[in-house]
Amino acid sequence: MLVEWAKDGTLRSRSIQPYGAATTRPASPHYADQAPLFVAKQFKPVWFTRADIAKHAVRRETVSN
Repeated sequence: MLVEWAKDGTLRSRSIQPYGAATTRPASPHYADQAPLFVAKQFKPVWFTRADIAKHAVRRETVSN
């Protein structure tokens, strides 16, 4: 993971870490989906702000008690 802080306080990060616990579940579509990035020596962006997360979300789930 790479993290950069600009002088104006802007935070930017990139990673090559798999999402969640998918690496423990071979049936998950995310089990090895980061492998091509790793082989190509590429990173994916890490979103920090609520606006960036919402803009790049694939889906949104709600949790009920």
